[in-house]
Amino acid sequence: MNPWAKAAVQGAACGLVFGVVVLIGGRLWWPILVKTAVGYVVLMLVGINILGVVVRGLLPTPEMRELQARMADSPFMQEAVARDKRLNVGLTLFFAALGLAYLYALFRFWNIGVVAAAVMLMLGRLPDLLWEIRTGRKVTLYDAPKGLRSLLATLLSWGALPVLLFALYRG
Repeated sequence: MNPWAKAAVQGAACGLVFGVVVLIGGRLWWPILVKTAVGYVVLMLVGINILGVVVRGLLPTPEMRELQARMADSPFMQEAVARDKRLNVGLTLFFAALGLAYLYALFRFWNIGVVAAAVMLMLGRLPDLLWEIRTGRKVTLYDAPKGLRSLLATLLSWGALPVLLFALYRG
């Protein structure tokens, strides 16, 4: 997707949130807006990092596959790679359980709307993360996945903002 189109989508999402604020008017207090902004950043940071650890643990990078192929003839390296794989599986399972506990805690202490916003943020990051793993390059403004999936992921990520606003306002 064109970087300018992505910026336009993000601007439209911010405009949608501003429109909700204007429509609701006096019934919406500024603390809710601050809580929403801080909550969005926290949900994004925690959710994306947990998702990143789990997905990177499930899908090996091309560099790791190449390294394993080169070290196939050394018994010492085969043992080290096997030990590393066991540790990787353990850490992946631990962070997957931590992710489920994170979503449960959001539901337990807030409401289902906050959980929905967190899941939307996680799912919105997934296409970029898979692209990073496949290509081995970080997503930047000019070097990013393009197409409909990327657009939908951006819409999903920014759509979490009004969902979180509504969930915190009603909760």
